[in-house]
Amino acid sequence: MIKRLEIIVGDALRIFLQGGTSITEISSPKTYLQLLSLCDTRDGFLLLKDLIFSLSPQLPGDYHDYRTDIDTLAIIPGKHLSKFYQRIIKLSNEIALSNILNGNMALLAYLFIFLLRSTKCATITSLINSPLLNIAMIQIILQNVFLGILKKFMMT
Repeated sequence: MIKRLEIIVGDALRIFLQGGTSITEISSPKTYLQLLSLCDTRDGFLLLKDLIFSLSPQLPGDYHDYRTDIDTLAIIPGKHLSKFYQRIIKLSNEIALSNILNGNMALLAYLFIFLLRSTKCATITSLINSPLLNIAMIQIILQNVFLGILKKFMMT
Protein backbone atom coordinates (compact mmCIF):
# COMPACT_ATOMS: atom_id res chain seq x y z
CA MET A 1 0.00 0.00 0.00
CA ILE A 2 2.77 2.43 0.97
CA LYS A 3 4.88 1.44 -2.03
CA ARG A 4 1.92 2.07 -4.33
CA LEU A 5 1.38 5.50 -2.74
CA GLU A 6 5.08 6.30 -3.22
CA ILE A 7 4.79 5.40 -6.90
CA ILE A 8 1.66 7.54 -7.33
CA VAL A 9 3.22 10.57 -5.61
CA GLY A 10 6.48 10.07 -7.58
CA ASP A 11 4.56 9.98 -10.85
CA ALA A 12 2.64 13.12 -9.89
CA LEU A 13 5.91 14.88 -9.05
CA ARG A 14 7.45 13.83 -12.39
CA ILE A 15 4.40 15.00 -14.32
CA PHE A 16 4.45 18.31 -12.45
CA LEU A 17 8.17 18.91 -13.09
CA GLN A 18 8.05 17.87 -16.74
CA GLY A 19 4.69 19.49 -17.45
CA GLY A 20 6.21 22.66 -18.83
CA THR A 21 4.63 25.09 -16.38
CA SER A 22 6.78 24.65 -13.26
CA ILE A 23 10.19 25.13 -14.94
CA THR A 24 10.07 27.14 -18.15
CA GLU A 25 12.78 27.83 -20.70
CA ILE A 26 12.26 31.58 -20.36
CA SER A 27 12.38 31.90 -16.58
CA SER A 28 15.19 29.40 -15.89
CA PRO A 29 17.00 28.22 -19.02
CA LYS A 30 19.79 26.26 -17.24
CA THR A 31 17.31 24.33 -15.13
CA TYR A 32 15.09 23.74 -18.14
CA LEU A 33 17.98 22.24 -20.13
CA GLN A 34 18.97 20.07 -17.19
CA LEU A 35 15.37 18.90 -16.87
CA LEU A 36 15.34 17.97 -20.57
CA SER A 37 18.48 15.90 -20.06
CA LEU A 38 16.69 13.98 -17.29
CA CYS A 39 13.57 13.27 -19.37
CA ASP A 40 14.18 9.50 -19.28
CA THR A 41 13.95 9.39 -15.49
CA ARG A 42 10.63 7.79 -14.58
CA ASP A 43 10.78 8.25 -10.78
CA GLY A 44 9.72 11.77 -9.79
CA PHE A 45 11.67 11.70 -6.52
CA LEU A 46 14.86 10.66 -8.31
CA LEU A 47 14.20 13.30 -10.97
CA LEU A 48 13.88 16.03 -8.34
CA LYS A 49 17.01 14.83 -6.50
CA ASP A 50 19.08 14.69 -9.70
CA LEU A 51 17.82 18.11 -10.77
CA ILE A 52 18.70 19.74 -7.44
CA PHE A 53 22.08 18.04 -7.02
CA SER A 54 23.23 18.62 -10.61
CA LEU A 55 22.67 22.39 -10.39
CA SER A 56 23.94 23.04 -6.85
CA PRO A 57 27.68 23.63 -6.51
CA GLN A 58 27.44 23.37 -2.70
CA LEU A 59 26.09 19.86 -3.19
CA PRO A 60 28.02 17.45 -5.43
CA GLY A 61 26.81 19.33 -8.48
CA ASP A 62 28.69 21.00 -11.29
CA TYR A 63 31.09 23.76 -10.32
CA HIS A 64 30.25 27.08 -11.89
CA ASP A 65 33.11 29.51 -12.46
CA TYR A 66 31.66 32.82 -11.33
CA ARG A 67 34.95 34.55 -12.07
CA THR A 68 34.27 34.42 -15.82
CA ASP A 69 30.78 35.85 -15.24
CA ILE A 70 32.31 38.68 -13.22
CA ASP A 71 35.06 39.33 -15.78
CA THR A 72 32.50 39.70 -18.59
CA LEU A 73 30.28 42.18 -16.74
CA ALA A 74 29.87 45.50 -18.50
CA ILE A 75 27.49 48.42 -18.66
CA ILE A 76 25.87 48.09 -22.06
CA PRO A 77 25.59 51.44 -23.86
CA GLY A 78 21.99 52.35 -24.61
CA LYS A 79 20.59 50.00 -21.95
CA HIS A 80 19.15 51.37 -18.73
CA LEU A 81 21.50 51.20 -15.76
CA SER A 82 18.90 49.21 -13.83
CA LYS A 83 19.52 46.23 -16.17
CA PHE A 84 23.19 46.27 -15.16
CA TYR A 85 22.17 46.47 -11.51
CA GLN A 86 19.81 43.49 -11.94
CA ARG A 87 22.64 41.42 -13.44
CA ILE A 88 24.86 42.35 -10.48
CA ILE A 89 22.17 41.38 -7.94
CA LYS A 90 21.43 38.08 -9.70
CA LEU A 91 25.12 37.18 -9.83
CA SER A 92 25.57 38.24 -6.20
CA ASN A 93 22.71 35.97 -5.12
CA GLU A 94 24.14 33.04 -7.09
CA ILE A 95 27.57 33.53 -5.51
CA ALA A 96 26.04 33.76 -2.03
CA LEU A 97 23.95 30.63 -2.58
CA SER A 98 26.94 28.66 -3.87
CA ASN A 99 28.60 29.21 -0.48
CA ILE A 100 32.06 29.22 -2.09
CA LEU A 101 34.30 31.64 -0.22
CA ASN A 102 36.96 32.50 -2.75
CA GLY A 103 36.72 36.28 -2.97
CA ASN A 104 34.27 36.43 -5.88
CA MET A 105 31.81 38.51 -3.87
CA ALA A 106 34.51 41.08 -3.08
CA LEU A 107 35.60 41.16 -6.72
CA LEU A 108 31.98 41.64 -7.81
CA ALA A 109 31.57 44.57 -5.39
CA TYR A 110 34.81 46.13 -6.62
CA LEU A 111 33.88 45.73 -10.29
CA PHE A 112 30.41 47.12 -9.66
CA ILE A 113 31.88 50.30 -8.15
CA PHE A 114 34.60 50.50 -10.82
CA LEU A 115 32.12 50.22 -13.71
CA LEU A 116 29.78 52.76 -12.16
CA ARG A 117 32.68 55.19 -11.78
CA SER A 118 33.57 54.68 -15.43
CA THR A 119 30.22 56.16 -16.49
CA LYS A 120 31.55 59.63 -15.60
CA CYS A 121 28.03 60.61 -14.49
CA ALA A 122 28.32 63.32 -11.82
CA THR A 123 25.36 62.02 -9.80
CA ILE A 124 26.64 58.45 -9.73
CA THR A 125 30.21 59.54 -9.00
CA SER A 126 29.11 61.67 -6.05
CA LEU A 127 27.19 58.74 -4.58
CA ILE A 128 30.00 56.25 -5.15
CA ASN A 129 32.75 58.43 -3.76
CA SER A 130 31.05 58.79 -0.39
CA PRO A 131 33.18 57.61 2.55
CA LEU A 132 30.37 55.37 3.82
CA LEU A 133 30.32 53.39 0.60
CA ASN A 134 34.08 52.90 0.70
CA ILE A 135 33.85 51.68 4.31
CA ALA A 136 31.07 49.24 3.35
CA MET A 137 33.18 47.93 0.46
CA ILE A 138 36.19 47.41 2.72
CA GLN A 139 33.94 45.52 5.16
CA ILE A 140 32.72 43.21 2.38
CA ILE A 141 36.28 42.52 1.22
CA LEU A 142 37.54 41.86 4.76
CA GLN A 143 34.56 39.64 5.54
CA ASN A 144 35.20 37.49 2.45
CA VAL A 145 38.92 37.25 3.18
CA PHE A 146 38.30 36.40 6.85
CA LEU A 147 35.70 33.75 6.02
CA GLY A 148 38.02 32.19 3.44
CA ILE A 149 40.86 31.98 5.98
CA LEU A 150 38.51 30.63 8.64
CA LYS A 151 37.18 27.97 6.27
CA LYS A 152 40.73 26.83 5.39
CA PHE A 153 41.66 26.77 9.09
CA MET A 154 38.62 24.65 9.96
CA MET A 155 39.50 22.10 7.24
CA THR A 156 42.99 21.47 8.61
